[in-house]
Amino acid sequence: MTYQSTYAWQGLLAVKIDATSGISESGRVTHIDMTGIAEKRKQECAQYTAVVTEEKCYTLISTGEKVCIKPSDNPANQNIPAYCFAENDDSSYLANQIWNYSPYFVQRGLYIGDTLYTASPAYIQANQYGGTYSFIRKVENGDISNLIPKG
Repeated sequence: MTYQSTYAWQGLLAVKIDATSGISESGRVTHIDMTGIAEKRKQECAQYTAVVTEEKCYTLISTGEKVCIKPSDNPANQNIPAYCFAENDDSSYLANQIWNYSPYFVQRGLYIGDTLYTASPAYIQANQYGGTYSFIRKVENGDISNLIPKG
């Protein structure tokens, strides 16, 4: 079976540095919209209909040891991507399709006041700085006039 990743995330990771507690994650901002990923995964995996879905177990005659093969390891399923098995989630689909999302890869980040700005080839996005890093707005095609908070 070819190499397949099981998890991917791309974006800006904010960290907090404290003299007593050390370094910890403060928040994450991504430009990759996960809306619809589950449906895309389901549609792509629909082509694999003749799938061995049950675990198969065998007993070795030499030792009596019981050996079980998970559906994802079964030779009959070798051409089926790992993300098509229920053991994996939507992030495993994203991990194997990540190159399709390269226009949304965050390349720069800057915070001014209470706003964190992130830039990818697709757009510039503003998020609340600190706390939940909640989304404020985004702009495409370089029109940043609507991005700067008023007041």
